Amino acid sequence: MTPDFDILIDGASIKGRINDRLLELTVSDAQGQESDTCQILIDDRDQALAIPRKGAQLSVSLGYVETGLVHMGLFTVDEVTLSGNPREMSISAKAADMRESLKEQKTRSFEKKSLGDIIGEIAGNHNLRPAVSSELASRVIPYLGQTEESDLHLVTRLAKDHGAVFKVANGAFLFTAKSAGQSASGQTMGTVVISPANCKEWSATLQDRPRHKEVKAHWHDRDKGERTTETQGGTGGDAAFMVRHDLPSKDEAQWQAEARAGDLARAEGSLDATLIGDPSIAAEKSAVMRGLRAGIDGIDWTITNAEHSYSSGGYTTSITAELKA
Repeated sequence: MTPDFDILIDGASIKGRINDRLLELTVSDAQGQESDTCQILIDDRDQALAIPRKGAQLSVSLGYVETGLVHMGLFTVDEVTLSGNPREMSISAKAADMRESLKEQKTRSFEKKSLGDIIGEIAGNHNLRPAVSSELASRVIPYLGQTEESDLHLVTRLAKDHGAVFKVANGAFLFTAKSAGQSASGQTMGTVVISPANCKEWSATLQDRPRHKEVKAHWHDRDKGERTTETQGGTGGDAAFMVRHDLPSKDEAQWQAEARAGDLARAEGSLDATLIGDPSIAAEKSAVMRGLRAGIDGIDWTITNAEHSYSSGGYTTSITAELKA
């Protein structure tokens, strides 16, 4: 098939002006709150393309002539570099949906509110649509304080405590369990099958990390007047992993134990692969290998980063993945 692309700057396509000048186009889709990025390198001979203004809206699509293009995201130009000789223009852009307002510090508190309500209120403050996975949305938090803290930092803290990831994309504020494989619309993203038919190269590492038979988190039971422990199964071994700080309630202790157990499991393996370009591949999508190596085939992975690269040499998608907990 024939790789194809389109790039719009402030709503106007520039493909016709750079079709034979595009040296490289790279779109990186990262897990969670890490900002998605776009890099464009253009042959700047004859200065056929005007220098994009800082803050210009950049829309990128990738795919194939035979099957059509897939929209890869909306970005904001934050840097343009011009160089010579040879004359080249490099355009860097970041995901357009990460609002600056998320970084503003504020002080407030939430009392006896569900995680879904908290995320919904924060998303609404920034004119974003909340998309919270059902298994997290119903969790009620007795008290959550925010003191001179940005919404970005607060939600990062919540994601860590609940074994979740959050992402702002396409006008949505996604907050979902790690390895859930859901898009910003809350839909299941499906699974990428990595096989000899689509894989150019791969490397899988199964790491010998310290193993823990269980994860323990403590909380103070005021009714009984005693310190109580919640336990979650670990990854094997003899020692227990202890959550450092005592938690305010039984539920919060259990949630943190579950989150830490998931982190320990995911840390035990990593996968890198370069595939024939596939615009449907994105971070948080599930992946599995078939027909490549006994002992590795069939293991479930979660993609943490997907990098799409288009150039005169073709179109490839490189992924980094971690074990699915």
